[in-house]
Amino acid sequence: MITVRVGKDNQTQDFAIYETLIRKSSTFVDNALKGSWRESTDRVVTLPEFDCMYFGIYHQWLLTGKLHSKMDPKVLDESYRRYKEMNSDAIFNPEEYALLNELVYLEMLSHLGHYLLDTNFMDTVSDAMIQIAKEFRSHGCIFSRPTASFIYDVIPEGSPTRSLVADLVAWTATWQQIRLLRVDRTGEKVESHPDFISDVLQALALKHISPQTSISPLLMDETSCKYHSHGDEKPCYRKKKAEKYVTAAI
Repeated sequence: MITVRVGKDNQTQDFAIYETLIRKSSTFVDNALKGSWRESTDRVVTLPEFDCMYFGIYHQWLLTGKLHSKMDPKVLDESYRRYKEMNSDAIFNPEEYALLNELVYLEMLSHLGHYLLDTNFMDTVSDAMIQIAKEFRSHGCIFSRPTASFIYDVIPEGSPTRSLVADLVAWTATWQQIRLLRVDRTGEKVESHPDFISDVLQALALKHISPQTSISPLLMDETSCKYHSHGDEKPCYRKKKAEKYVTAAI
């Protein structure tokens, strides 16, 4: 077992994790435990940049292969009650509010996955984002501007996750919603990551100029690995999961 210490100052929490399990999944942890690094000697990997709640979801995924990204119903109900009290003109109903909170979880989990260099986890979270986008669309909502800008701030340039977020916005937003990426409802200018705005505009151009070759990201989660990070050298986590079920059945 190794210890992963999450948080900083007096807000830390220690997770005891099977070394083989996490080293096989996370390139960051595997490298940290190699050679003469302090982590290798102390058997403790520190993650001060992250909240223990999100690492707890990651740890659960490591053990079960399932991503539990939904907020606890009781906590969600209380959070929505406070949201309504603080916003007399609240625009989200309970279901939309739940989706918005899950999206916040997913953006933080994506950040964690990229930091840990855990390809399978990154791709699992990206697929969950696609599912959320589908549900959002049924309510006439899109990825929020703060969420998209946060992902662009913390996730490296060139990551398929950036492309996914830009494409999801381009394919689900109305022109009015696209306009709100730069200004709020009162017309005041708002800050967005410049690469995000540029990528959305490029995705919109491709969508409308080359409709025969551009495919909605909402159709890609079961048919393609376009937005996955595993590349050609690693198999997709979906394939490995399917093979596991086949082996178990045999």
